[in-house]
Amino acid sequence: MKVKKILRTVTPETVATVKKKLKALPKMEERKLTKSEAIRELAAEIEELRTTKGYSYAAVAEEMKKYGLDVSGRTLQIALATVARGEGKAGSGHSGGSAGGRTGAAG
Repeated sequence: MKVKKILRTVTPETVATVKKKLKALPKMEERKLTKSEAIRELAAEIEELRTTKGYSYAAVAEEMKKYGLDVSGRTLQIALATVARGEGKAGSGHSGGSAGGRTGAAG
């Protein structure tokens, strides 16, 4: 079995190389949203399409799929009903169950 040797010292050239490489690293990707979180972020736009432009949940879902957010119309309907009830931080599609004793929404 090969054991890695732990370096106790490094050359200035190594430090310079590491420094250069670290500076060249791209910005870390931000945390990705769950589909439920994305729908909550888009709730106002989705409701506007439904109320002012006549889109169904299924039609909105089809448009969203074109841009990389693959959800069904039913998922939109359920998620937006959750938002409307003030449960915007509800789970990701699990039905029933307890929310740790929470029985209301703080609006």
